[in-house]
Amino acid sequence: MNFQYFGLCDAGKREINEDFIACYEANGIHIMFAADGMGAQKDGLLASEITVKEIIRYLEQNAASI
Repeated sequence: MNFQYFGLCDAGKREINEDFIACYEANGIHIMFAADGMGAQKDGLLASEITVKEIIRYLEQNAASI
């Protein structure tokens, strides 16, 4: 089965969208998630990106138990 993923974020009133979207596929499981930015706080984009990457890292390390 083929899947297509789509994500949409809105920066709102801010100039930069700090949201980060990703999907993870393993063992027939498909997970899509988003980390919301931190409301224009310093490095808000970096924080949401690290959050998503750490979730993916955790899933990859624990894929056998999912």
